[in-house]
Amino acid sequence: MDFPADGSGPCLVAVAKQNQFQLEWPPGEILLGPGRSILRNPRVRGSQVAFLQSTPASFAEGEIRVMAKGGQPRPLARCKGFTALAWGPGGDEIWFSTFDGGESRIQAVTLQGRTRILARYPGRLELLDVDPSGRCLAISSSQLRQAFGRAPGAGQDMDLTWLDAQTPQALLPDGNQVLLGRSGDWEMSDRVSLYLRPLAGGPAVNLGTGSLAADLSPDVWLSSTSRNFCACTRSGSPRRTARCVRWSSGCSGPSSPVGSSIAVSPAPGVGRAA
Repeated sequence: MDFPADGSGPCLVAVAKQNQFQLEWPPGEILLGPGRSILRNPRVRGSQVAFLQSTPASFAEGEIRVMAKGGQPRPLARCKGFTALAWGPGGDEIWFSTFDGGESRIQAVTLQGRTRILARYPGRLELLDVDPSGRCLAISSSQLRQAFGRAPGAGQDMDLTWLDAQTPQALLPDGNQVLLGRSGDWEMSDRVSLYLRPLAGGPAVNLGTGSLAADLSPDVWLSSTSRNFCACTRSGSPRRTARCVRWSSGCSGPSSPVGSSIAVSPAPGVGRAA
């Protein structure tokens, strides 16, 4: 979100519906979208707004783009490991930071698409702003995510983090198992690794790839992958329950109240389960 100096109202990215994003400036006036590409870090200068439009595969990989109200977005530069952007001091460049392979870079791209490297930094450096004299405000940081929980009757918390999964998403009603997902700068919300782990400790079960919106029912957890549906019982043993010809990531499938069947609903005209 950005607040233009002219008081025209904030420029922001809104979620139109599940996995659909749009750029609004001011709120309610759609400049771009809705679409599946995530739009990040909009920054306004005069009548123009710069932002990152990510690729479907990566939250932090895509194109730096610029557009004016009533116009079409123009791609300026591709980047990998994007963290942030800001307008340069003269308004004729967009400065952006990336973090990839343990190294950060601050780069500049002109409105004609010519890029140059301004700085390199060992570690994570995120650009916040640029003042009129060309000085950068940036933050150097490291990130560590962990998940903790306490099983019923236990006397202390347990570190539940498992490999790359560190985000608790749901608990079974008896409180004995937790659904963990991976989240971070390089993850899309519908393409994350999912695990089921006992709160008392012990190994986690890899459930495959799914969505950060995945949930647990009392007896069955259902997740859609690109071509298969997998159900996991309380014992943690995954099994394939349906095979899809083609399927959208917006399909759903709650379990029945007794946990003996699954209702599967594809997006209209997209596919079917067999």
